[in-house]
Amino acid sequence: VARGRPDGNGSIELLEPSGFYMVSMAGKNARIFWEDLELDEGTIVVHLLIDLSSNIDHNLYLQLGDDPAKALRFSNSSVTWIESASVIPVTEGLNFITLVKGARHASIFVNGVLKLRKAHKKREKTTRFLLDLLPHQSADLGAIVHGLEVWEQDGPLLGLDHSGDEMLQQALGELVDKRDIRAVCTFLNTFDGVDPTPLTDRILAMLDSCLDMKVAYPDWAVDQVLGILPPDVAQSWREKSLSRLPVPQVEVSGLSVRLYRNPATKWAIANLIRRKKAETFQVLDDINFNVYKGDIIGIIGANGAGKSTLLKILNGLVPIQGGEIVLRAKPLLLSPGLGIRDEMSGAENIKLACCFMGLTMKETEAIYDEIVEFSELEEFIDQPYKFYSDGMKSRLVFSIATAVAPDIIMLDELLNAGDIGFQQKAAGRMEEVINRAKVVIIVTHSTQFVLERCNKSLLINKGKQIAYGDPRVVVARYLDILQIGDLSDTSGIIVSSG
Repeated sequence: VARGRPDGNGSIELLEPSGFYMVSMAGKNARIFWEDLELDEGTIVVHLLIDLSSNIDHNLYLQLGDDPAKALRFSNSSVTWIESASVIPVTEGLNFITLVKGARHASIFVNGVLKLRKAHKKREKTTRFLLDLLPHQSADLGAIVHGLEVWEQDGPLLGLDHSGDEMLQQALGELVDKRDIRAVCTFLNTFDGVDPTPLTDRILAMLDSCLDMKVAYPDWAVDQVLGILPPDVAQSWREKSLSRLPVPQVEVSGLSVRLYRNPATKWAIANLIRRKKAETFQVLDDINFNVYKGDIIGIIGANGAGKSTLLKILNGLVPIQGGEIVLRAKPLLLSPGLGIRDEMSGAENIKLACCFMGLTMKETEAIYDEIVEFSELEEFIDQPYKFYSDGMKSRLVFSIATAVAPDIIMLDELLNAGDIGFQQKAAGRMEEVINRAKVVIIVTHSTQFVLERCNKSLLINKGKQIAYGDPRVVVARYLDILQIGDLSDTSGIIVSSG
């Protein structure tokens, strides 16, 4: 247990034994760093004995080198290798984390057990060490570092469980035999260099079992597993299985959309005389995903990413300029304020909103009393909507929106309606709606909901599709974008807020 500083030879000079408490507060981060290191010979090792109990927001980063993608992100329940969005569960509280940067691989050990091994695409000098605790908008975050050591040594690191190739191959085989394709994908996303060739027949048997799934066909997982097989084997399986593949309820391929910055200028006389086209901007660019029966897909991204626009496009409310959309069942978009008018009463708005949702007057009358009762607005239902409080408005909108359940239900931010008491009641109602629908596509900022309820997720950033598939991987990508920016362009990015 020691603090240290770089000496003249680029190594770390150990000082007196100690520990320290990192706290980010008042919008400022806490950092421990060494600059101008020259660690490029042999194996580089970082040992970290750390208590993460108070780090609730996934915002403690350990960066070894200049590439922000080759870094660890800590929360109080997981460690994530940013480059591959590999999520490693850890116990809350004290953990002994070891990061090893060897000649061919970067490895991560948790309490002495190998949890990740990723190959270096390019070995670079290690000139920087940074432990960075980023601030949170509404909470003071902390991490107690009981011990921190940085080593440079010749040869491999000994004394820890390195789990050789044969053991890793055996572990992969056990997951394949269990037919747990999502666990197999997690393994593949965590360990590089495991030869799948001896497991080919067992892997193909696992893929065949996916075709027998009645609901929620894991297309992203099947594609990832096929990617590790020889191309001729993968192609042969695709051709053989073509007739057995389930038909998606929603197909989106190559979707591109542009909108006018100011729609009023489209037919402006001045522009027509000058033959000047109104200015447009790219809203969505090359979006691709399929949704199958039983899928609950969570669409996430920062404000302005294009999530809500995507739902409107799927419902035919916004024209597209490129790509194709195929819907094989009746969709319904439920979003705050859909069909609501301030001057009309709550009762009139219920009928108007039901009309927008395509219901007949008879169908509307059949669910009218249920909507009013669930919203708890009986005594206010004949008052103008504009006099409702924000909580009352959200309760009415939620009650209307969840009164029906079509084959394809699309929800745009309807998870936080009303006060805490109503939210608990609404959670049960939402569960009923999701269970009744064949397909659920939901736009949300709740990463917890995506992790707990969705079997697929789609991340959109600035109109582009960043990740699609495993919710854990997609959420990990999203958190990194929120904290440190888009790593698809790492020029000038460091894991630090200054």
